[in-house]
Amino acid sequence: MQDLLHDIEELQRIEKSVGVLYDSTVKSLVQEMKKKKKSEVNKITNADDKRAFDDYLKGGKSWVE
Repeated sequence: MQDLLHDIEELQRIEKSVGVLYDSTVKSLVQEMKKKKKSEVNKITNADDKRAFDDYLKGGKSWVE
């Protein structure tokens, strides 16, 4: 929940900067946010894959479906 609230604050900050800051600055802020979120998604995906593989090794369902 905190991450979502932080994202909303970030987006509001970016929204307020449109027209005030240079376009390149706004683009940089958005790219930074996208990079951070992609990194978080990758961490979650990797953790899910590891958990599924560990489950498979313990005799659970196939981890590749």
